[in-house]
Amino acid sequence: MWVDRAFVPVRYAFSFSWGRSGRLPGQDAATMGFLDSLWVSVLTGLHGIGVEPVKALPVLGVLAAGLCVTVLFADAIRRLDFGRCLLPVVAFAASSPLLIAARSGTNDAWLAMWTALVLMTIRHPLDTPKGRVLPTIAVGGLALCGPFGLAASLGAVAADRRMIWSVSVAGAVQVMGGLLLGLEFPTALAVDLQIITPQRLVVLAGAMPVLLTLGVFGVGSTTFGHPATRVAGWCALVWLFRGITGSGDVAPGADRFLPAVVAFCWLSTHTMMNIRRGRAVVITALLLVVIDVARPRASVEGVARERRIALKESQAMARFLKWRFSSPQPVVLHSAGSIAYHYGGPVIDASGRTEVREMSPESILGLRPAAMVPSRNFVGPSITFTPMFEGAQATVAAAYDHHSVQHQRKWGLTQAHPVFFQYLTRKDIARLPDHISEEDGNRFPKQ
Repeated sequence: MWVDRAFVPVRYAFSFSWGRSGRLPGQDAATMGFLDSLWVSVLTGLHGIGVEPVKALPVLGVLAAGLCVTVLFADAIRRLDFGRCLLPVVAFAASSPLLIAARSGTNDAWLAMWTALVLMTIRHPLDTPKGRVLPTIAVGGLALCGPFGLAASLGAVAADRRMIWSVSVAGAVQVMGGLLLGLEFPTALAVDLQIITPQRLVVLAGAMPVLLTLGVFGVGSTTFGHPATRVAGWCALVWLFRGITGSGDVAPGADRFLPAVVAFCWLSTHTMMNIRRGRAVVITALLLVVIDVARPRASVEGVARERRIALKESQAMARFLKWRFSSPQPVVLHSAGSIAYHYGGPVIDASGRTEVREMSPESILGLRPAAMVPSRNFVGPSITFTPMFEGAQATVAAAYDHHSVQHQRKWGLTQAHPVFFQYLTRKDIARLPDHISEEDGNRFPKQ
């Protein structure tokens, strides 16, 4: 269930491990093209001890998801001591958002885990230095998870004003670390805040409506007068906002809202505690199982299939680029994720997430890249011409030729057939390597 953005922090982990201080192939400036500082640091550390980050990501995701559920279970039992209060946690553990996020390669389950730890430890007595140790660690860890994590951790100040020191130190560490590494402006945050799609909330409401409803009632049953409830409510708002920002992923699901779902799950245990009638508990349990678990889980395989296809297409396109150029050439991509990772050569990120230089179509053409790859339909079973930049087709056509190249079996780039690779090259560059002759299979479809 990998998504494209999962490969961006891996590329940064390699950059830091190889002493490039955040500079990616094809870039002279080190930019903050990632959002989760702690996540990138962990991946960098793993690579430093010889563990391949891409192989570690699935394990990290599953461990984070498992720890998140364990924390919610333990917290519900310790605080409420009612079996029925475990029902929301059971539904959450079996839900499609958690299952998808644990296997997507992204940091959603990671953020959910830190959110659960904060909500659990904030309930501890905070009157003594010893009682503040665990909350301080949990809040500090969440605050180290980039700008959104820092914003979510500010809710802990509502429970204890002394938590401001933990939040402040974590924020200062990230700022100073960026300065020492020479990282430029937080480009990823700037790009994500320019893309806000509130319609994604419909995806969340469709995936877990009962749990979300219980969470809202949980706020009403405990009121925001309780400090821990204020923390949970604030975290939910921050993570909901994070979910509606940024470019869309393949088959976007509720997994991007997983940290917010954790906060609602924590609040929903209070609702279950206040339900006094056994019949209401049974009805709620049935609704959770049927609506929040069974129905969304039916779409898990569909989401996984679409994401697998997207990953295979990006891998195939990267193989095509490496095969096309005997030595790596600058390539323009609309995302610095999967294709850039598998290609490994110099990349110009048209999305601007990992770039500090101007990324307008005119500026990109001025860099004279060897090739450009459209944002979609770059690999498919038929000839397709997708504009590289909407509204700038004439400018692009003046300097670049748009090709749709049919894959030949002997090239060994993909097992499927027929397959067409779509990309653009400068007019002074051939569409295929010189050693591929027309007699050797260099036959192109009529265009």
